[in-house]
Amino acid sequence: MNRIIATGAAVVSVAVLVASLIAVLATSQAGAANRPTRATRAVINDCAGSPTGLLQNRYSARVLRLSLRRMSGDVREYTGCRDAIRQQLRRSHATIVAGIRRSAAGGRVKGRVTLLHRGRTVDALAVRGGRTVTFKVAPGTYALRADGRRRCTVRVVARQRMTLRASVVCGRQARIARA
Repeated sequence: MNRIIATGAAVVSVAVLVASLIAVLATSQAGAANRPTRATRAVINDCAGSPTGLLQNRYSARVLRLSLRRMSGDVREYTGCRDAIRQQLRRSHATIVAGIRRSAAGGRVKGRVTLLHRGRTVDALAVRGGRTVTFKVAPGTYALRADGRRRCTVRVVARQRMTLRASVVCGRQARIARA
């Protein structure tokens, strides 16, 4: 009988230990999800340091939404960043769908597509398993770069309420094609 009670107490103590460990891991994961990334810090620094209170550079809608969610209370309260980010989000009515190809006739491959505006990185997304990635942007001229290679770049012009499809062909000769 004493052995059953001792075993039961050990099982309960192990269960409490596991539950507390799960709680600690869950709170650390929640804190990591709200931690600012390099892109969101760039957005907040851009609008907080702007003399006009507006964003000086362009950012993708994904990065802007992340910046709104991860903005600290002080920045939200004492700057006009929230309004500036929302204003640029309202102007984000163009869509760029991009993929990477190794040859003009070949299928899509995996890699990383970086969206640039005036030489500055707007957003970067991983292309998985031959799929495409989608960027929601404000109208303007952008460059798509595959896997960080300067010679694997294609220029695209995004217009209001338009979906633009582009493929960056990055083979041996680094040809560029638009789909």
